Amino acid sequence: RCMRQVHRDVAKLSCPILAVQGLADRTVDPAALPVFLEQTSSTDREVRLYPDHVHELLQESDWEQTATLILDWLAQRFPAESVPSPSGSPG
Repeated sequence: RCMRQVHRDVAKLSCPILAVQGLADRTVDPAALPVFLEQTSSTDREVRLYPDHVHELLQESDWEQTATLILDWLAQRFPAESVPSPSGSPG
């Protein structure tokens, strides 16, 4: 049910998107990724493909490199000074 809703509402997705995918993934067909991304309305889309990786990229032997990529991508788009602290006061 959730995936039907995602596909129905994909055009509403306008936020920045980082898609990381293992090309040996047997859970999500890597060929579906470009089709899905084209259906979004995001103008900021980045794709990183890992030829010998499967579905759970953060369980791979080089998981730290993948985590660093994700964290760096987030930091570029959402700088820490722009995010309110949990207490509601600035940084």
